[in-house]
Amino acid sequence: MSSFQEGPLAQPGDESLVKAYRQGDNASLVFLISRYLGLIDRKLDHYIGWSSERDDMKQEALMALLNAVRFYDPAKEVKFSTFADRCVENSIRSSLQKRNTKKARLLKDAVSIDDAREIAVQENPEDLYIDQEGYRVMLGQIEVNLSEFEKNVLFSYLEGNNYAQISTLLGSSQKSVDNALQRVRRKLKTVFLK
Repeated sequence: MSSFQEGPLAQPGDESLVKAYRQGDNASLVFLISRYLGLIDRKLDHYIGWSSERDDMKQEALMALLNAVRFYDPAKEVKFSTFADRCVENSIRSSLQKRNTKKARLLKDAVSIDDAREIAVQENPEDLYIDQEGYRVMLGQIEVNLSEFEKNVLFSYLEGNNYAQISTLLGSSQKSVDNALQRVRRKLKTVFLK
């Protein structure tokens, strides 16, 4: 017996709820999801506990459950609970593997452009000296990968200027400033996540 089948919630059967949902009864889907939420929480407790990633992982597990409802095939003679359990389990494991790659860890620890402005204002000279090598590498990447306009927009933004102020300083439209910052984010994200 699967861990999904619990007490009075076992009626009506999962297979009949899937069938009813496919015939247009949205309440059946709501009932199925409520039935499986406890299991998803227990699986997340087992794998990650109460980490900051729990909400994201729970959403991915719920998407896996929805896919289980969509793709369940009763002709395969497997209980829906077994199929759903496997889908949720695979989703959680896959998410954990993706999150533990070097690239994912770098992205998780990265500082956004918005945060960089705050950090630059808060750090004292001693902290800046300690991180001088990383700073040089970052400036080198900015120099190599960004156009002159993108560099000007980035540095103006980091100095605390808003889009209107930057567009006035550089003699361009606010849309051009916004587009440049979007390109800067994409380029720097690509460079630092290689």
